[in-house]
Amino acid sequence: RSRAPVPNDSPVWCDPTTGLCERKSCKKWWREAHPDTAKPPPWVDDRKEYDDLRDACAWVYDTRPSNAEVNEFQHGLEGQVHKMHEEYCRPKWVEGYCGGDKHPKKRHEKCTLPSGWQCRYGLL
Repeated sequence: RSRAPVPNDSPVWCDPTTGLCERKSCKKWWREAHPDTAKPPPWVDDRKEYDDLRDACAWVYDTRPSNAEVNEFQHGLEGQVHKMHEEYCRPKWVEGYCGGDKHPKKRHEKCTLPSGWQCRYGLL
């Protein structure tokens, strides 16, 4: 949940086979490793894996996004829908996707799709 896992009070430099640890407290080790400052700043891990872990935490813990995050997500979705309407509704019109009064009436013509298949009932 944090990009600053050091220092904490857990043991460090542990051997997985024996279970013995070189240091009892990571926090004490961190302070010894930085003797020039009374309270050394935490180490911040900027690896991409922490982004994945943050997403996984949202699945595991019952956390809800803030109103600002929901708003930003909604604006992103609206932009995607607008781009899809641009692609699929102008100048061509895809039945079932482009609805409403703004779109042309259905018309029947000979129609061949790029895959070589014929349009259903010749409907454009």
